[in-house]
Amino acid sequence: MIQKTRWRSRFLTLAIALATGLLIIITAPAATPNDEQNPSQRAGVANPEVVQSSPQTTAATVLLEADGVLEAGDQVFADNSLFDIHPFTGEAGQAITIRMASDEFDTYLMVIDAADQTIGSNDDASLSDTNSTLAIALPDTGTYRILATAFDEAQRGRYRLTVTTASATDVQQIEGDRLFEQGTQQYQAGDLPAALDAWQQALEIYQSNNLREKAAITLNNLGIAHRSLGQYQAAMDVLQQALAIVRDIGDRSGEAMALNNLGNVQNSLGNYQPAIELYEQNLTIAREIGDPRSEASALGNLGLVYDTLGQHQQALEFHQQTLEIFRAIGDRASEAQALGNAGLAPLITFLGTMQSRSTFISRRSPLIKQLVIARERHLP
Repeated sequence: MIQKTRWRSRFLTLAIALATGLLIIITAPAATPNDEQNPSQRAGVANPEVVQSSPQTTAATVLLEADGVLEAGDQVFADNSLFDIHPFTGEAGQAITIRMASDEFDTYLMVIDAADQTIGSNDDASLSDTNSTLAIALPDTGTYRILATAFDEAQRGRYRLTVTTASATDVQQIEGDRLFEQGTQQYQAGDLPAALDAWQQALEIYQSNNLREKAAITLNNLGIAHRSLGQYQAAMDVLQQALAIVRDIGDRSGEAMALNNLGNVQNSLGNYQPAIELYEQNLTIAREIGDPRSEASALGNLGLVYDTLGQHQQALEFHQQTLEIFRAIGDRASEAQALGNAGLAPLITFLGTMQSRSTFISRRSPLIKQLVIARERHLP
């Protein structure tokens, strides 16, 4: 049975996976790129590498047109959202553009191959457009299925679906996305110079086609890679560009991400007060838009800075808030990583020397108590 994983924008989540919590590591819940179950797949299993296909004609050829309705009696995902299936045939390497539009609900489309593998999906065409647009290159010759659904399970209504051969701009976007994902894989493999090269090529494509959201995400990733290489001025330059774009287009989530990354650079430079100010701006936005992961990242990073400054009690309070968020959203893996990466063990050691163990333990959360007890058991 096809599974529907709830996340927005696979492209954006690949970037979030890199940009979230450079000081504290935040891992998306396992299930699987983009907001939060390893957000890389919505329906399924593997996403084959998208390949470039050269444009052959200037006019798009219509491959499929369909009017549909999400209504009672349709097929149902595990989360009770409805979906319709629209099959079409394509050829290996063929570049296509799929559009799903509705005036009645927030659309979401997925493309599935004959083996039920998800080869592409899209939620919003842009920040201001809840219709869906997906440009992909088909990996094989054969029959594919488009799953037309809504982002929210309760939504119903009419929609229109079209599949056409991709325009020259769409083909360039496909190549940009391929380079972006290539850079992501190279970064995760530790080949940062190669990742920088791939992301720079992707950026040039996005900029030349005025794909500003994708350009901003790519600039963020370039900033992360430059920072990892100790190239702090280069990191600041591209992150400031990213921040300017997301503020201009009104992308609050992207603004929080850029602020977090700029804070990380300032922290690496030892500029702790500017870092605190940037993390606080990130925190404010995260709370305003209801993004618990971004909020936890900002809190954890604030805790680390205050720990560095020797303000350990304040640092502990930030770390405890971070842990509470992860417990509230049921993310045990991130909770465990926050414990290990947020510097709680040294903090406990410091505080434990300033007051009696019994007083210290009685004033901390049960999770902190467990850490102290575990530490004492290993004392010589």
